[in-house]
Amino acid sequence: MSDQLTIGAPAETAAAVTPIEAGAFGSFASGVALTIVTRLLMLVGTVGASVIVARWLGPEGLGSLAVLNTTIVLTLAIGSLGLTSANTYFIAKDRKTLAPVWANAIVFALCGGSLVAIAVVALAKIAPALFGGVSLDLIVIAVLSIPFQFLLSLGLNVLLAMDRIRQLNFMDALAPALALFNAIVVLLLLRSNLKVLVSFNTAATVVLSAVMLWVIGRLVSRQKERMRFHPDGELACTRSHRRSQTC
Repeated sequence: MSDQLTIGAPAETAAAVTPIEAGAFGSFASGVALTIVTRLLMLVGTVGASVIVARWLGPEGLGSLAVLNTTIVLTLAIGSLGLTSANTYFIAKDRKTLAPVWANAIVFALCGGSLVAIAVVALAKIAPALFGGVSLDLIVIAVLSIPFQFLLSLGLNVLLAMDRIRQLNFMDALAPALALFNAIVVLLLLRSNLKVLVSFNTAATVVLSAVMLWVIGRLVSRQKERMRFHPDGELACTRSHRRSQTC
């Protein structure tokens, strides 16, 4: 019995890690170091953008931008419905499910994110005091990024599940880097206003989501063993049922 278990273990490990994923694994120390450096760069980008906004737009402009950013963060936290963690669990458990899980994530991000964005705009019309007096135009421009923010958030968790630490940190660092870049271009070079800055940030989110689609699409196409790429509404239910049977 013990010999059979010893012989069977390497086969299971080999099946779990296909050649495309094998190159993603690195040492624990290098992964931690890369993540720390990424977080420091993100901090520089965030603080730098805030300093520029505060210097050129004053407390009112900085406060309005903070309200918009907080609205987006809260919307992502509430509207994701735990899908980010679920995707990480399912893909890490069986990486052949990457294609349908990612297809489901795309549909959820674009459709569910659009509905959530409409709900936020409606709430801003009904109860503008909740948004600290920020103009409806700014709120509309900001919430246009919500479906793409959902896509980015789900994509980051997919990269985590696939152990693509370098790509994960790179994509994670791009958002604050672009925020700093937009602040420099819009406020220092163009000497424009908050509305243009928010528009630039929304456009940057759209570009980042397109890059995320390309990164994960390339990862899916290079998998030798994978399920078909299409939305599968029964996937999560099937996995949950199997898990309950195992328990």
